Amino acid sequence: MKKILSILLFASLCFCYDASDLPLAKKACKQGNAEGCFALAFLYQEGLGVEQNYQKAVEYYKKACNKNNARACAGLGFAYNAGRGVRQNYFEAFKYFKKSCDGGYMVGCGMLGVMYEKGNGVRQDKYMAKEYYGKACDLGAQDGCDEYKRLNK
Repeated sequence: MKKILSILLFASLCFCYDASDLPLAKKACKQGNAEGCFALAFLYQEGLGVEQNYQKAVEYYKKACNKNNARACAGLGFAYNAGRGVRQNYFEAFKYFKKSCDGGYMVGCGMLGVMYEKGNGVRQDKYMAKEYYGKACDLGAQDGCDEYKRLNK
């Protein structure tokens, strides 16, 4: 279980933006581009080219998520799940992971599986955990496949 959480977290953060992307990300976000806002959020989250600032990361993740960027919604889910830049709130984390999953992002689906398995923000439900791990698997997350098989035993 800890393995999937750490791998999903890494997968959600590995978007390959670096400090050199900062000017373009700022410009794109200012023009309302969801991917630009997402990139900017990631740069603030990681402190790449800017001072690390989780509150600003959340602000930009929200802008991108409101424009249906599924990765940004997962970023918000992680922020609320861990209490980074916002007060920890599993219900909000669930809401954003759900929006991410509904948007077709495997990490959001995998994290819903984790939340159902642990009972964080939702009633613990192994059947629903297995369903969301399966969705993550279908979207290409090997860890989702592994967790689905583990719960199927």
